[in-house]
Amino acid sequence: MILDNVATGITISLAFVFGFAGGAKALGSDGLGDYELATGEILLALWLLTGIAPVLAALLALLVMMAYVVHAFRPNTGECSCFGRRLPTTTVQAQRYRNALLLTTASVLLVLRLSSTEGVGDEPVISTTAGLVFAAAIVFGPWLIQWVRPTASSHGQM
Repeated sequence: MILDNVATGITISLAFVFGFAGGAKALGSDGLGDYELATGEILLALWLLTGIAPVLAALLALLVMMAYVVHAFRPNTGECSCFGRRLPTTTVQAQRYRNALLLTTASVLLVLRLSSTEGVGDEPVISTTAGLVFAAAIVFGPWLIQWVRPTASSHGQM
């Protein structure tokens, strides 16, 4: 049962991140490509939450995160607009860390879904709360780090 609780928390985390990213992209969209990506992320978030074919949903989340990691490690990636163009960007390094963490999270979810027979844990409130806290740390952590640790240029140093 504990692994089902962990899987539920991870599912909530990934659904929050995909939903937040898709929603932010949709609100700050400059073109059709942004809307298509935003729609895909929102649909994946909803699919994860439905519990329908959880192994396939986890596999798709893993494949999407693999694509995002590959994108983040391309040369000259530039600043991240993972959460649309209206929200602050993060550094390439923060984008890479976040995507690698999400890839690891999606990998763990797939393993848990493949080995699970129950589906949903017996502590949904705890699992959901833990999942949302983890998701918030993934989404907002890089921005908080940048805010707390100002760059050298903000101190007048070059």
